[in-house]
Amino acid sequence: MMRATLLMIPLLLSACSLIRPTAPESPPQEATTPPIAAVQNALQRELEEGGDLYRVDAAASDLRIYVFRGGRAPTMGKNHVITAPSLQGFVALHSDLPTDAHFALALHLDRLELDPPALRAQTGGSFAKPLTQEQIEGTRDNMLGPSVLDAEQYPELVLRAVEISGDWPVLVARVEVQLHGRSHVYDSLMQVEREEDRLQVRGSLVVRQTDFGIEPMTVLGGLLGIQDALGIEYRIVTRRITPE
Repeated sequence: MMRATLLMIPLLLSACSLIRPTAPESPPQEATTPPIAAVQNALQRELEEGGDLYRVDAAASDLRIYVFRGGRAPTMGKNHVITAPSLQGFVALHSDLPTDAHFALALHLDRLELDPPALRAQTGGSFAKPLTQEQIEGTRDNMLGPSVLDAEQYPELVLRAVEISGDWPVLVARVEVQLHGRSHVYDSLMQVEREEDRLQVRGSLVVRQTDFGIEPMTVLGGLLGIQDALGIEYRIVTRRITPE
């Protein structure tokens, strides 16, 4: 019996995802503006109102999401690191006061990249061990599937500032995260580098899957699983939008 259990573990690990494989039925959703469209509409309003506007340079930016192994035997599981190469968004400065600033970021979930070997090696520690392409593809399919993020029904992730405090270059943002049909607000400490035609923002925040109705995965009676907390680390580079 023990031998059979041990033989099952690699299969369970290769299918590891953010939550358990069975999801409850989603309640009916009211018709709303898709999140990324809402960000684009907000940018258009900012353009009409004036001020200094900066558009996200996706190629120069870096957003990483860390998923941590858990359960009673976490060393038998796998950590994951996810990157978002196709960020969209903007930063708006309406005065020299950071309290008058605003930002919004958005991404398509199906464009997330899971466990790039170079990124795992760069992260180091227990993330450093490379995964096979089969393991990566299986985990990604589960992550985006209807039992986890349900990217077909909820295809986007949005982060937007609802309040900014502090003072240049160290700011504290109250960040609303919209995911899986829900939203939750978190605090993020940020370091901002300001240049005439460029802004760079570095920061991090911790979100919890259960805040969005996602129960962290457990298998084998809790022997293996995923921790509730997800770490988000970002370096966002923006370029000034020149009025036409």
